[in-house]
Amino acid sequence: MGQLTDAETVSGSAAVEYYEFGINSARYSSNHDGASVRVYFSTHLLWMAKRSAARCTDREEELVNEGDNSPDADHRAEVIASLFATVAFLEARVNELFSDSVDKPSGTPLTKGLPDGCTDQMSAAWTHAVRYRHDALAKYNLALECAGQATYDRGAKRAQDLQRIIDLRNMIVHAEAKTQNTVNLHKDQQALMQALGKRVALNCQSTDGLPFFPNKVLSAGCARWACDTAMDFVRDWEQKMGLPEEFGAGAILLRLPSL
Repeated sequence: MGQLTDAETVSGSAAVEYYEFGINSARYSSNHDGASVRVYFSTHLLWMAKRSAARCTDREEELVNEGDNSPDADHRAEVIASLFATVAFLEARVNELFSDSVDKPSGTPLTKGLPDGCTDQMSAAWTHAVRYRHDALAKYNLALECAGQATYDRGAKRAQDLQRIIDLRNMIVHAEAKTQNTVNLHKDQQALMQALGKRVALNCQSTDGLPFFPNKVLSAGCARWACDTAMDFVRDWEQKMGLPEEFGAGAILLRLPSL
């Protein structure tokens, strides 16, 4: 999906700017100085996360139906890919709004609906430290502050669920080899189970004798939960910010290829 606009003027004539929010097959001419394109990648990442979640769901069902209780490389790869893409989506979505505020003070389809003065505040707040050192929730809260809205309480369920997704992703990205005796390993597994609570449907395969993480945690249910939780969070944030529904992550996802 794209959006044509004449919001900018180049050399006294109306310029055409193409906003690409989805996966589009449009081709662009390189010899038109008055034309430009702006690509938003967050929905690509969300689609990838949902596709991998769907694939690992199918694979997990196959393994259970076949009575195969061995760890499966294809299944695990899809869960990990879904988690990675989900966290990347969360980062990209808020980064896109801040970068629009910096690069396009006159507005974009995405910033339409923001309160007066919000883009100016967001542009001023988008420092190097915020961009590269703030975690995702801090960025979402900073945007809400600029819009004059209440921020997310880090102790509340919505924020805690978001952090659990990021923590799971970080356990893999920053993984280190670790030797434990079985007693301590069991304690760590119980702590992880308590942190996840009833939020995540564990791997339906029988994994008796295998470590709880990754064998039970990295499941199709985990991938689906992460996608759904991230989507729910972003939709709530978009509504609080006053972003236009037609350019929301959920609406754009419907225009992407079906899974």
